[in-house]
Amino acid sequence: MTDCLVALGANLGDSEATLDGAVQALQALAGVELVALSAWREYAAVGGPADQPPFRNGAARLRTDLPPARLLDELRAIETSFERRRDERWAARTLDLDLLLWGETVAHDARLWLPHPRMTFRPFVMEGAAEAGGDMPHPPTGRTVAELRRTLSSGEDRVAVAADSSAEARELVAAIEKIAPRLAVGAVGEDSLARPGSPRHVPKLVVDGRNAFAARVAAAPAPTLVLAASPAGERGAELAAALQCVWPDLTIMGL
Repeated sequence: MTDCLVALGANLGDSEATLDGAVQALQALAGVELVALSAWREYAAVGGPADQPPFRNGAARLRTDLPPARLLDELRAIETSFERRRDERWAARTLDLDLLLWGETVAHDARLWLPHPRMTFRPFVMEGAAEAGGDMPHPPTGRTVAELRRTLSSGEDRVAVAADSSAEARELVAAIEKIAPRLAVGAVGEDSLARPGSPRHVPKLVVDGRNAFAARVAAAPAPTLVLAASPAGERGAELAAALQCVWPDLTIMGL
C-alpha cells in the first residue's frame, strides 16, 4: 500500500456538502483507505474568470494499492459524478480533485504529473496538504510538505528565475517585472538556490523555464512554478496566477 495525497476543492453549490460527499466516494473505492483529512478552508479564486465565488479547499491522505494512473481515473470519475464540467480553464466548478503525491513517485507525461507541478506555491493546496500529510516527502525537492508550506511564509520575499540560457532568463525576469513591478526578481543558477538544511532562506517562488528541468518536475527546494507543465501559450496567465497565489495582495499589471 502506498500513501498518496489528494487535494479537494469546490466553489459551486453547497461546496462543503460536496467535499464531504467526495470524501465518502473516496472511502468507497476498492483498495483505498482514508488516513487523514484536513479541515475545509475558504479561499478566494485565483486565475480564471472574474467574480467567481470563493472556494472551499482541503486535502486527504489516502493509502492505496491502486497505481497512480488508475487512481487518477477514479478521481475523474468522482468529479463527473458531481457534474464537474471542463468548459474553461480555472473556471468555477462543482468539484476539483487533484492527485498531488503518490508515494515518492516522480513522473510526467501528457496525462499525469507527479508531484503535481503547481502544488507547492498554492496556499489553498498546501495548507490542507500540510495538515493531512505534512510529513510526506516531496521527492524532487528533498523537503516535506510541511517544510514547503512554511517557505511560503518564511522564505525571502523574492522570485528566483531559472532558464536554459541567460537570454531566456532575462525574458522571464522582464515578464515578471512587467506584471509585478514591486517584486524583487533575479535569475539564478541551480547551484545558487539554497539546498535543504542551508542557513540561507530560499525564495518564496522559483519560476523555472528550463525544458530539461521538466523531467524532474521541480528540483528547486522551494515553491516552484514549472512552466514546462503549463499549456502552450499560457505562460503569462500562469505567471500572474502563481504570483497572485504567493502574494495575494499584489496588484498584477496588464499582461
